[in-house]
Amino acid sequence: GLIIILSICLIIYGNVTFQKTSSFNDRFSNKDLQTLQGWTQFSSGFLIGAIGGAGVAYLILSNLPG
Repeated sequence: GLIIILSICLIIYGNVTFQKTSSFNDRFSNKDLQTLQGWTQFSSGFLIGAIGGAGVAYLILSNLPG
């Protein structure tokens, strides 16, 4: 549940902060996280990584003897 809430907060923050469309120079600059597209990719990567990490942790913990 916490992963979903944090992901939604990241998406909302990115949509509010980076409302302007990126120009040609912004797309090829070194400031990927300062554009809406870059922030969206970051948020998606966070969600996928967090769900994957939680899944691996669950599998490890469920297979521990005890």
